[in-house]
Amino acid sequence: MADVDNQLAQMMQSARNREQWLRYDSIVIGPGAKDVSTGWFNTFADFANADNLTWFTANRNGDVGLAYANISGTQEDFAQRVYQSGIEFIAPLGAANFDDAAAEGAGLLQSMFVAELSKRMSFQFKVQDTDNVIIAPGIHLPGATGIEGQQGVIQGALASNAGHNGAARVENSWKWPDPLALPAKSKITVTAQISKPIKDFLLQLDDLPQSKSIPVPSGTDPDGNPAFKFATQRNWYVIRVWHRGPRYVQFRGTYSAV
Repeated sequence: MADVDNQLAQMMQSARNREQWLRYDSIVIGPGAKDVSTGWFNTFADFANADNLTWFTANRNGDVGLAYANISGTQEDFAQRVYQSGIEFIAPLGAANFDDAAAEGAGLLQSMFVAELSKRMSFQFKVQDTDNVIIAPGIHLPGATGIEGQQGVIQGALASNAGHNGAARVENSWKWPDPLALPAKSKITVTAQISKPIKDFLLQLDDLPQSKSIPVPSGTDPDGNPAFKFATQRNWYVIRVWHRGPRYVQFRGTYSAV
């Protein structure tokens, strides 16, 4: 009976549960971003001048927060079959009355980041640093999430939203003809290059992005009138790369070192 129990235990430990998983990592450009991660940039000029723009090559999870990365390092302990991949170009809201830089308040930089950079930035996906499985402009790898289309509103102050790279429908993402099989402990890395003329433009922006100064209520003044203070919101621009598909992990309660 002990042998049977041991065999059952070994079978359970070697079995794997199939569960949907999103593997993602981000590069951020904006005030203070480099203080959060060494692979991030404080200005567009630093971003455009970088020797390497890379995703899935560093452990950002503990440093940057789960909104930006959920990787545990250059490799994962689990195997994964990737059915879809995408790249999100995420720009902050433009607010004419509150942005410290006029171009950001007008939404110009946001629109160029989403609409122009995605067209003039090429991406390469590699498995195990050797097998190049994608070479394509960013616009051919749409994010397929979030807000769709550019929007502008006037409610006391002009505000604009630059929209998103690709319609917010999951079928709009890059779909692999056959699932991309990533064994446990394997690497999938993403690198990118910025092309002219937007590279030359970005290299001039050594003091952008900036921040918003937003008035918020702060009690009353000595005459009893409403008082305000200014809250600072940093304008962070994000390029987030993701891979979606089931991962294969041990069943709960059957963990082992195997």
